[in-house]
Amino acid sequence: MPPVIDIHIHITPVEGFKPEAQELVRRGRKDFKDAIRKAFFLVRRHNNMYMDISGIPPQKLLEYFPRIEEIADKVLFGTDWPGPGVPDVRGNIGKFRALPISPLAQQKILYDNAARLFPVQA
Repeated sequence: MPPVIDIHIHITPVEGFKPEAQELVRRGRKDFKDAIRKAFFLVRRHNNMYMDISGIPPQKLLEYFPRIEEIADKVLFGTDWPGPGVPDVRGNIGKFRALPISPLAQQKILYDNAARLFPVQA
């Protein structure tokens, strides 16, 4: 499992960053505009950096990450279910699917990237 970098705690410098390791930026923290900008920068700049989008209401995703398709290969879908405002995962997926994001980028974010990073052996 990739190490997790919680960007609102220590975004700069990235403690223990290793170019050969896979790193996961945990959340694009919706409550910190600067952290969102930094998360996008890190994920776009470093080949081994990935980001999950749990905690961001799907209908707000493009408000926070209008260029998300540029990093679609490095974004993982997630939800805050069970939690306030998240009655079920299916509803969040439906809201995400309704966004004007290409079907290929949606497939990568919803499934492909996680399957590649966290392979499960049957």
